[in-house]
Amino acid sequence: MYEAMQIVIDNGLRRDGSVFTPDEAVWTAENFAALRRHFSEQPDLGTDTYVQKLRRQLAGVTDPAIQLMAELHFVHLLVPLSISGAKKRGIIETILSFMQLPVSVPVPLAEALDHGFINPGIFFQTRRNHQLIYLIEFGEAWKALSTTDHAKLLADPWAFKQFAFGLPVHSAYTQRECLLHLVHTEAFEAMVSREHKQLIAKRFAAAITEPTDDVDRQIRQVRNALSSTYGDDFNFYDERVRQQWQAGGSGAWAEFVKWAKKFYEDPSFDIEERDYKLDAVRPLSEAREALLRGDEWRPLLRTGFHNRKNNLTDWRAHDRFLNWVEAQDRDVAAGGDTAEAALAALWRDGDVAPRLDAFLDLVPTSELGAVGARLNIASYLLMAQAPTEHPVYKPSLFKRARDLTQTASPPAGGSPSEVYLAALDFLDRFIEESATRGLVLRDRLDAQGLVWCIAKYDAGTEWTKEEQLAFDNWRGGETSEDESTLDQLAASLYFKSDFLDRVVKLLRQKRQVIFHGPPGTGKTYVARKLAEHLAGTEGSVELVQFHPSYSYEDFVQGYRPAEGGEGFVLRDGPLLRAAKRALDSPQGTHVLIIDEINRGNLAKVLGELYFLLEYRNEELTLQYSDTPFRLPKNLWVIATMNTADRSIAIVDGALRRRFYFVPFFPNEPPVEGLLARWLEANKRDLAWITGVVDSANALLKDRHAAIGPSHFMRDDLDETWVELIWKHSVLPYIAEQLFGEEERLDEFTLASLRRPHARDASGEETSSAAD
Repeated sequence: MYEAMQIVIDNGLRRDGSVFTPDEAVWTAENFAALRRHFSEQPDLGTDTYVQKLRRQLAGVTDPAIQLMAELHFVHLLVPLSISGAKKRGIIETILSFMQLPVSVPVPLAEALDHGFINPGIFFQTRRNHQLIYLIEFGEAWKALSTTDHAKLLADPWAFKQFAFGLPVHSAYTQRECLLHLVHTEAFEAMVSREHKQLIAKRFAAAITEPTDDVDRQIRQVRNALSSTYGDDFNFYDERVRQQWQAGGSGAWAEFVKWAKKFYEDPSFDIEERDYKLDAVRPLSEAREALLRGDEWRPLLRTGFHNRKNNLTDWRAHDRFLNWVEAQDRDVAAGGDTAEAALAALWRDGDVAPRLDAFLDLVPTSELGAVGARLNIASYLLMAQAPTEHPVYKPSLFKRARDLTQTASPPAGGSPSEVYLAALDFLDRFIEESATRGLVLRDRLDAQGLVWCIAKYDAGTEWTKEEQLAFDNWRGGETSEDESTLDQLAASLYFKSDFLDRVVKLLRQKRQVIFHGPPGTGKTYVARKLAEHLAGTEGSVELVQFHPSYSYEDFVQGYRPAEGGEGFVLRDGPLLRAAKRALDSPQGTHVLIIDEINRGNLAKVLGELYFLLEYRNEELTLQYSDTPFRLPKNLWVIATMNTADRSIAIVDGALRRRFYFVPFFPNEPPVEGLLARWLEANKRDLAWITGVVDSANALLKDRHAAIGPSHFMRDDLDETWVELIWKHSVLPYIAEQLFGEEERLDEFTLASLRRPHARDASGEETSSAAD
């Protein structure tokens, strides 16, 4: 492949020759100009295939110009691994057949098409015209240079990049990245995703010791730093490296794509999920153009947010942002218009990460605090420039999509731009996974719309009953977004709505609650779902689990070894990190979940927090800091406590006074009847499990050791899994509770407990049950 590209460089870039017929004049300024006139400037909007439309566009063009088009397609098709060599050759041979006197592709070059270096994504294949327009404009500009300039650009990779980036890109970002690597292989990575490059630079930022804004120069520094560990020839897509910068997946995409296809095939998809978004951001595009021209842009900006088609941003967040923008206008005489500078930084050309960083550096966290709110506004503004490339971001939607595809979330504590890049990478992965399963999406806007459909929409009314039930079982309830009601959340948890309402009232009053009860009653699951609901797009959620070796230095603040092993640095624990997020984003609710709170040495772990948890208006100086500290009022704590754990004895009266305690016991609301409600909705044929669990709990005679319903609330539950769960999870737990009374274990076999509750296929009790 690289040898073939060297022929392109020698014959097409260094001189006006040809790739297929070296002695012919093909790569000439005249031929590039002809392709511009007939192809770039005369798009064929018909519904025929790409090559059929191309044939019409090239009608009347000379043979050398047609051959040039075929050779540009050769450069374009050198890259993808996702297209077979036979198909690549077929495309090029078809174009050559348009000539009066067709030529052939030399055998070595034809064989090079069997290779490639990456899967560049579906846009590269389905929007081939954009990629070729860029190559044509590149070629025409190249032929306008002198041979001296040619020699300089082919010798200096950074000068070549500056030239390539100085041309209109027409959304052909992938083709431009391909060209960098193919011409200057040693300088530029075999990587065509700009977002991937930025993710790598951010994850390995410590390796970038020479400051530069050029992401390719940053990547070179990262490679140099990692080569001592992975060898000089490592690939950033090697699994051992890739897992450090890219969220992985584990094979759950087939089901995700299956349901996405159902929504995409709906005739109303464009109306419901695409057209209105493009209409909503149109005033923002006008605001961007006005700002870059130096005209008045603020009224257009306000219209871009305040129009009936905008349901993409949280009104509270965008109103605060707009008020801040107008305040900058009023204070412009006092030292410059910060809002205009922020938008100018965001709306300039270039990679998205530095633009996002520059914008958010200028917008104070007092106006947009939480990462979700900041990205929601910033990504909506990005749509003004490229709505199909940079769709709006909502954290809860991407969280649900990652959960359903078993894809890891971006690392905790990542910067806003890193979180957004990870979201774009998820959409690209979605597009690729869809393409391999026969679902061709047009762009990221389509992908984002389908993420919304899957996370939020009910199953289609025209779907079969079986499909509707299967979809509901697979998705497992509503996404918890800030506009969701407590009633909706309660319904998804199979709780009565008044329970969650009561818990929220307790949190508002004391800001700390503990869910306590035996294992398997859903304490941690409910805590996480409620925390996500309370945080919405403006808050945050952090989870930590206590254990016997957990310390104050782990939870609050302490000295830890510095990177590199030299000396120690003071590091904040999860409590201080959550508190700082709450202070930076006072309009949001921030929730710290402490799982298994009673398993830690609480006096050792909490320290001064015993006081601060009770007196939120007071300040104290922490052990490792001279600065007074108080717990923000918008930081709430939800803890869980396993009452079957012997360590419950360490929970003293002082802690009990600082928390409201919410019971989670199988014989009390909200857990009472939960398993029966879940089975009725999801696995009606297994309803007998409820009686089995109730019977076992009656025999145990200990509410703190009762068997919880969570063991069985899983989508793949069937008879086989019930037996496996009982044998390998429930019975070992019961054996622990009956230590010293092992002879009683025979009472708890699944067969003996099930017999009184057995039913035949018609729903009637069997004779054994009647006996």
